[in-house]
Amino acid sequence: MANIVLSPCWRPGRSGVPAAWFDLADEAAQILAFLTSSLQGVYVTSQRDGTPSLLYAYTVGGDLCLDHGRPRLETVPRRFASIWHRLPAPLRQFYETLHNGWTFQPSNSMGPLPVEDWAFLSEDRFDIDAVTARAMQWTAAGSWRSFITAPETTCASTFPTTPASRRLA
Repeated sequence: MANIVLSPCWRPGRSGVPAAWFDLADEAAQILAFLTSSLQGVYVTSQRDGTPSLLYAYTVGGDLCLDHGRPRLETVPRRFASIWHRLPAPLRQFYETLHNGWTFQPSNSMGPLPVEDWAFLSEDRFDIDAVTARAMQWTAAGSWRSFITAPETTCASTFPTTPASRRLA
């Protein structure tokens, strides 16, 4: 891991929080406030394929917790390209400039999932038929939700993985 080149958006900003989070301050104010007050460190980690990612260490009620932030999205997967523009702009910005998925490390949940792990509800992975999937409502009020409603279908996300680490800054 000695020769890892980090994305400039991952360079530490105030309180050690990667700089790109501050570009999302208006949309992710509560997340940014949480990170600046609770972050214990940000570590460079290597995914199984050797791609660098970040591991955020923070405390909640005295307990150490870890979130995994994958590299930013280079290209929208073809199967989601036609609905990508329907995502709220700040969420697209998050994926395109900061992380393609940012999840609670132990369970790979509780956050925006990598786009590659998204699935259409109508794909029968969720025990939801196409009619029920179309009837589900998306509300832009909760910017970081996992559901996106498109006229023809609805998509959601499932979960990822990670390994090794080195402290960033």
